[in-house]
Amino acid sequence: VGSSLSSQVKVLTALTRKMKLGENVDLEAVAKRCSKNYTGADLYAVCADAWQKAAERLIGAAEEEGRRGNAQPLTQEDVIVSQSDFLDAQSAIAPSITDEMLASYDELRVKFSAKSPK
Repeated sequence: VGSSLSSQVKVLTALTRKMKLGENVDLEAVAKRCSKNYTGADLYAVCADAWQKAAERLIGAAEEEGRRGNAQPLTQEDVIVSQSDFLDAQSAIAPSITDEMLASYDELRVKFSAKSPK
């Protein structure tokens, strides 16, 4: 994943395409809070964790309704991920690569992209 805002937004958009997002979700704002060192796997972890937080919230609400005698079956489509789910997930996910590793990868990219094919 590139470290640019637009590339991270594209990845987040792809990763969340099957999720039901709340009206308040702004993936660009999520990307702005992402570390430039986030890998695709890190962004996936943020999205998966956000979905899990939304699912846990829904299950908690459903259990409360069940105790009141208003139990309703739930499906994955009932899970709506909010902006706060993403923000909470981001605070729990650290980048998997360091600045030093990123610099090393950039050096390799430059070195090998500068060579012309034979």
